Amino acid sequence: MTATLLVGVLAATLAQQQTDTTFDVRPNSRIEIETFGVTDEAVERLRGDADVSAINIEERDQSQILLVQSDRGAHITQRLLSLLGDTRVGKVVAREPTLEDAYVHLIATTGDDEARSARAASVQ
Repeated sequence: MTATLLVGVLAATLAQQQTDTTFDVRPNSRIEIETFGVTDEAVERLRGDADVSAINIEERDQSQILLVQSDRGAHITQRLLSLLGDTRVGKVVAREPTLEDAYVHLIATTGDDEARSARAASVQ
């Protein structure tokens, strides 16, 4: 999907939603934490943090990449690392949302299921 197409879809969706004053297209920032042997308990501590909206785990050969989503961005990185306890940590990267992240967030948080499906299908 090209950036031009994404911008067009975002603009069209925003135009449809312009009467909704609570409409928000800001997706969460992502913090990627490379860990080695992270425990389920440590992941649950991260999930319990009030500023964490979602966590996904990507299993690699000898490591796990924790993909943490938060609207606070890099500001909570130190707290997240402390919640991991004794878990060995490799690389930590804070990423700002991309245009595609904004589109996915927009589709996931607006309209009813039928409208969401129709918008998603029109992009594919």
